[in-house]
Amino acid sequence: MRRIGNHIATWAWFTALAFVLYDVIWALADSTWAEQGLPDGGMPLWIDLCYSALFSLFSIAASRFIIRRNLLKSVKRGRAMLFGLIMLALNISLATFIEEIIMDNFFEPIESGEALSNAYFMGLIASLLSLIFAADYYIETTARQQQENNRLHIQLLKMQLNPHFIFNSLSALAYLIGTSPKQAEKYTVYLAKIYRYILGHMDADAVPVKDCLAFSKDYMALLKLRYENINMDIRGFEYGDNECVLSLSLQVLIENAVKHNAPGPAEMLRIDIDREGDRLVVSNNILRSPATGRSQAEGHGIGLENLKKRYRMKFDRAIDIVETRDCFKVYIPIIKVNHEKGIDY
Repeated sequence: MRRIGNHIATWAWFTALAFVLYDVIWALADSTWAEQGLPDGGMPLWIDLCYSALFSLFSIAASRFIIRRNLLKSVKRGRAMLFGLIMLALNISLATFIEEIIMDNFFEPIESGEALSNAYFMGLIASLLSLIFAADYYIETTARQQQENNRLHIQLLKMQLNPHFIFNSLSALAYLIGTSPKQAEKYTVYLAKIYRYILGHMDADAVPVKDCLAFSKDYMALLKLRYENINMDIRGFEYGDNECVLSLSLQVLIENAVKHNAPGPAEMLRIDIDREGDRLVVSNNILRSPATGRSQAEGHGIGLENLKKRYRMKFDRAIDIVETRDCFKVYIPIIKVNHEKGIDY
């Protein structure tokens, strides 16, 4: 029903536009037209309105047929011009048929020159409407294709995280199997729980802050089986039920901190999650390698780049990264969700 309503609205809009243009052009071409008033109770205007409705319907139907069937796909250049000429020929032919056959039989006969003028005017206007319809159709189609491309790209980015997460997790599991079989068994149980959560949220673009924080605690418990010198502190900030962040974003940030700052026996990696305004802040201290002195600034890795692209493509929002000598912070936007209208970008 909604689709039918949109088609009727388009037809009505095109009819009104054709009606106005036809009578304005005719008034400019014939200065005596406006001076004569409205004879026969405005019958000429009613005829013009019916004319406009008929040609608008014809133009929309013919344009849709040509575009949907892709009849001009073999034309590489001048496709819009050829389309306009075809619609002009069709509309003038229809207008001539109506003027010469129908109007002469049911109304007062019209002189041949005037009939051709009427046919040309209406054909020209109807062809203009066809071009407008075609332009609108292609713009709408392009927008839909862009949205679909973005959706597929986001899905690919999400799928990219899966092997990345599995590789790191299996590497840690392999280490534990050789050093602590009991820890490896616990790790396997936690890993199954974590991966079940990830699979359950793969199709979600935004996840409530509450759920993300709960997941972060479970994920940290998993990591602490591999790294004992890690501590995470979730500050006691407030958040609403409708406040969300990008799915798997906290997992990426925690994983990134651990990957680039694997603590030694005498070191402690501290990860803090806090809120500043409409953003969550995930920060950690920087543990530099004694041998190389490298820090996170020399390569954020696939996880952060993935996170940047997903936030930009889905919500048109940016994450901010701030690094000092001793601290690394990532600010991620909080997305407010209207449960009736969807995501408020």
